[in-house]
Amino acid sequence: MSERSHTPGPWKISSWTGNITTADGLHVAGLDIESTRFPDAKLMAAAPEMLEALESIRAQLILEYSPYVYQVNFNYIDEAIQKATNER
Repeated sequence: MSERSHTPGPWKISSWTGNITTADGLHVAGLDIESTRFPDAKLMAAAPEMLEALESIRAQLILEYSPYVYQVNFNYIDEAIQKATNER
């Protein structure tokens, strides 16, 4: 896995301000909570952990199964990881 350019997680969302911050309080993104649905903001805040989980699942599948048998799943996983990391 290459060095990531995004702010490491975990991230959290403030229901009062709409800001997404790291656990240490580093500002990641500011959202207009009036125009952004709170469930969407929660999804954005969960992105670093979801990316890490997906990469871990992919690595485990490679260790346990032939990538040729599960090619469709690997393509789907790879596309999601590439979209999140811009590694194409």
